[in-house]
Amino acid sequence: MSNLPRVEVTNHTLASGQSVTTNTTPNSIALSIASSDSNNQTGIAFQFQGRTTYWNPSVSTGFTTAKLASDTGNGVVTWKAGLTVTYSPQSTGLYNVLLSGDIVDSGTLYNYTGFVLATFTSNSQ
Repeated sequence: MSNLPRVEVTNHTLASGQSVTTNTTPNSIALSIASSDSNNQTGIAFQFQGRTTYWNPSVSTGFTTAKLASDTGNGVVTWKAGLTVTYSPQSTGLYNVLLSGDIVDSGTLYNYTGFVLATFTSNSQ
């Protein structure tokens, strides 16, 4: 993979809400949906062009990390093994859903490190 063009992706802040759609590459999105339960369970759908879901992990206060076991995708987008979603509580009554790892889209490698996919209001006690 070292011969692929590389794009470093920097953090950004998203608004609170019950669902947040984040473009992760030109052909992929991550749709984060908060359940609003006391465990802050949040499901994330990694989709090709907003149509087909290739990975659907969830994180919460009790299960803070989800990691993709093997490469998945199609001829355009590949979500690489080791791609990780993390639940990250904040001291402000909010929590972030973070992304780390690699996605390849049309031959370009997108590398994420602690990238904020979504920010939600915490319902945990």
